[in-house]
Amino acid sequence: MFTSVPVGSGDDEIYVANADGTNPTALTNNSQDDQEGTWSSNSQWIAFSTDRDGNREIYLMTPDGLNLTNITNNGARDAEPSWDH
Repeated sequence: MFTSVPVGSGDDEIYVANADGTNPTALTNNSQDDQEGTWSSNSQWIAFSTDRDGNREIYLMTPDGLNLTNITNNGARDAEPSWDH
């Protein structure tokens, strides 16, 4: 998993790719920065930080980029998600 700025977009998106770097696939696609993706230990979820609500928050999504869930919602800046393995 990695973060990249697609040409012409100006904002970060989260991608997955094969181990050899082939077949990069965007998991996020919106006008705000999505960054810092990290896999859960069972590979069922990805936690990431995003500005999509106007303030940096932590979200979860499934590995196909679906089932978005905001897990923080406050006035503070929430970033650098990590899993307790």
